[in-house]
Amino acid sequence: MKRLLATTTAAALSLAMFATGCGVAADETAATVDGTDISTRTIGELAESSEILKNLQIAATSRDGVVNAEAARAALGQVVQVRAIEAFVERFGDGVTEADRAAAEAISTGATDEAFASLTTDYLAANNALTRLSDSLADMAPEEARSELFRWTHRSIGATHCIEAALVDGAAAEQFGAAVGTDAPLADIDAEAIEFTPLTDGEECHAEAVLTGFVTPIRNAPIGSWYSEEITVQGMTYTMFVKKGSEEATSLDNPATVELIDGIMSSGQTTQFLQFAAVSQARVAIDPRYGTWNVDLGAVDSPLRPTFPAASASNEPSLEDLLGAA
Repeated sequence: MKRLLATTTAAALSLAMFATGCGVAADETAATVDGTDISTRTIGELAESSEILKNLQIAATSRDGVVNAEAARAALGQVVQVRAIEAFVERFGDGVTEADRAAAEAISTGATDEAFASLTTDYLAANNALTRLSDSLADMAPEEARSELFRWTHRSIGATHCIEAALVDGAAAEQFGAAVGTDAPLADIDAEAIEFTPLTDGEECHAEAVLTGFVTPIRNAPIGSWYSEEITVQGMTYTMFVKKGSEEATSLDNPATVELIDGIMSSGQTTQFLQFAAVSQARVAIDPRYGTWNVDLGAVDSPLRPTFPAASASNEPSLEDLLGAA
């Protein structure tokens, strides 16, 4: 798995631990994860924690006594991730045990906020259970271990797409599109005449699990001809060009799926991949006043149609604005 795998695996396997905080009078349901409710009060307390505000580089609440909505979304995203891992180990393992929690509590986090310290303990305990599930594969024969890991994660691995792909800066997109036409191979494009960043070395086949950040245009691309769509990568907007040769459902008969699973186990990244799978497979429902759940990034995006007042004392609305509090 050549260039594209190298550039995207780290993003696919990362599970960032943020901090957040906030205080809301009403105790409604902010989100539901695999049947477990997350209250607005929990999110409010987390969104006011100094750890989350520091991580987001927010010096203080947006207005005196009012919680920053960006911090609330970060808090909600973090709680969703933790609850998703808890549900995952309950479904496929023996859940979070008292021993997992005791081991987590024995680790000093240095958190100054009770709400954030509690969330950190929940995360560490769930991760202990996830590590135990991962370690159980070592006691199995190779084919059995591959089959089990596939059973746990196949919904996250996704379909396999065989593609050629490139990123093109906006100014050169029209020129690049004219050069590739309908089906010209990437190798025929003069890199000195047109500036672009190849994401593949010829046609490569990858499962969706390693295509984080690029999945949407790849899914949208028809088979057999070049397709383009604007995407944002690390804050920069590019036009992504994709030519998809084929698309195949996830299966252990699929060589790309087997290569991915075997590569994860041999690299010692099984626990990290299970974290990714737990979050991406979770059934998540977010109160739309907070935003929308981005399953590819495992985070809460801003609401598409904010309901906060136009005249605000800050650029970012408060959580009370979003929830319609008086």
